[in-house]
Amino acid sequence: PAPAVAPAASAATRAALPILTPGAALPDAAALKEAEAMLDEILAGTQPSGAELLGFVKDAASDAGRYATLRRAEAAFIREKAFADALFVLQARAAAFPDSLEDDQLEALSKGTLRAHAATKPDTALGDLTALLAYAQGQRRAKAVKAIIRQANLSTRHLLKAKTYDAWRAAAENAETALDAAANLATLRERAKSGAPTANKALALALIKANRWDAATLEACTRSGDAALADPAKAETANDPIEAGNGWWDAADAQAKTDPALAKALRAHAAACYRKGLPALSGLRARLIQKRIDEAD
Repeated sequence: PAPAVAPAASAATRAALPILTPGAALPDAAALKEAEAMLDEILAGTQPSGAELLGFVKDAASDAGRYATLRRAEAAFIREKAFADALFVLQARAAAFPDSLEDDQLEALSKGTLRAHAATKPDTALGDLTALLAYAQGQRRAKAVKAIIRQANLSTRHLLKAKTYDAWRAAAENAETALDAAANLATLRERAKSGAPTANKALALALIKANRWDAATLEACTRSGDAALADPAKAETANDPIEAGNGWWDAADAQAKTDPALAKALRAHAAACYRKGLPALSGLRARLIQKRIDEAD
């Protein structure tokens, strides 16, 4: 996922960070050691600010130099209690060096902002935590998401004073719900490996409700032992969008009373299939398919 931008990062920090090429490999230990030694010598006897260190990034001639300087800038912003700026730099580093992001870095930022601001500036703390939580979710860092929420819960007596506390709780609850859903899907995926039709049907239904329509979903439907799911999945795999759409539409009709959420997801996907096949149709059949698309919308 593309990194979210911390909304409270200062304009000066945004301006100071140079454009970084995304997707670089994490520098090896020897190169990092050399880069750190160079920075130690350059900065000996000084304590530059985070913004000043960002100015060094553009002068770094290697990935190792850029990586080491970014890490020092993060540490400087944390020392300055500018946690939104630290997160902004961390996001940029993680985009430039995808293998460098670790859960404990996000946890350290959440602990830092709570120590610095929870008691005196609870809204500032929650602003930082909300940005951290959104980023951790986007990066699928379940451990960090749990840690951020747990740390906030330990500071509830201070955070309750914040005007944004209700919004924070809603965001935290949504994150916890998403974690539970992800854990459930992981369990269902593991069970489906047995090949048992009932396990594959359970996985297929969970994926459909989550609107995850991909090859894995179609495979689970095909192996579900339920013709209402298997037949349209086979048609879709065979690149027959109208036949697939008809099957998903019929499956939605069958679920309309017993499981409206499932019916809605099936109908929406039927419409997506219909849109692919509609240009090849004409006459009354085209009118019928367009009517169904309109109903799904």
